[in-house]
Amino acid sequence: MLDARRHRLLAAMGITPWRLRDAAEPVTEDAPPEELQRLHLPLAGDHAGQILEVVGDSLDEPEVAKLLAAMLAAIDLDLATARPAAGSSAAPRAILAFGDKAASDLTGSQAGVAALRGGWQQRQSDDTALIVTHHPARLLAQKSLKAEAWADLQRLQAALRESA
Repeated sequence: MLDARRHRLLAAMGITPWRLRDAAEPVTEDAPPEELQRLHLPLAGDHAGQILEVVGDSLDEPEVAKLLAAMLAAIDLDLATARPAAGSSAAPRAILAFGDKAASDLTGSQAGVAALRGGWQQRQSDDTALIVTHHPARLLAQKSLKAEAWADLQRLQAALRESA
């Protein structure tokens, strides 16, 4: 039987787990729903006082958090400065959405990361610009997607620099 952590990791990779049904066990089709984590990262330099919102599920899993920190550091952002978005009244300058669940929740589209990444999208609630990319858990499982995620991060970094 898969535990909740494995369900989250498989879901992040787009895999639906299956198992043989046992008459003694109740059958549950899906893992419990995951809450999206929303973090606010302060921007520096010409954007001081503004924030980038980072959204995804299971971002605090140890290996995921380690890769996430490295990804953000590559575009001059520090995960250590992140604060939970809950209770914050600051409107983000932009949003970085990791994975299908974040992409779907923010854009209102049922299209996955593959269809939404590669360009700018807009949050359905207020038209804030957002970039959708692969979830770090998926990158850990499918290293070949790292180049696509890097291109998305560079697009975000360039946009932040251009508007300075």
